[in-house]
Amino acid sequence: MPMKHPHKYSHVKTPIGKLWVCSECPHYMPKHMEFLLPGRKATCNICDNVYDFTPEKMESDQPICDECELARKLRIQDREEKYGQSNSDEPNEEMLAELAKIVIGDK
Repeated sequence: MPMKHPHKYSHVKTPIGKLWVCSECPHYMPKHMEFLLPGRKATCNICDNVYDFTPEKMESDQPICDECELARKLRIQDREEKYGQSNSDEPNEEMLAELAKIVIGDK
C-alpha cells in the first residue's frame, strides 16, 4: 500500500515496548520492523518540513529535520556564550554560515 503522506514519527512507550507511531494517522512501526524506517520520508515534529528519516534521527523520541536541529544547536551555543558557559569566546562560523544558507534558501 503506497504511503499517502510522509509520516510524523514519534517514539511512544507501550506495554509491549517502544513503537514508532505517526501522530497524524493510525500508522505505526513495530520494533521488529524498525529496519524499514531509514530512507523513508518523514515530517519534522517542529516545522512540518519533509526530510529523510535516518538512523541518526531514530536516536531521538521526537525526530526533527536538519534545519531545526541546526537552529537548536545555534540556540544552545548562543545561550552558552551569553551566560559564559562556553569554552570558546568565538561563535562557530561554520554553523552560522550553514544557517545563513538555509535562511536565504541556498542549500
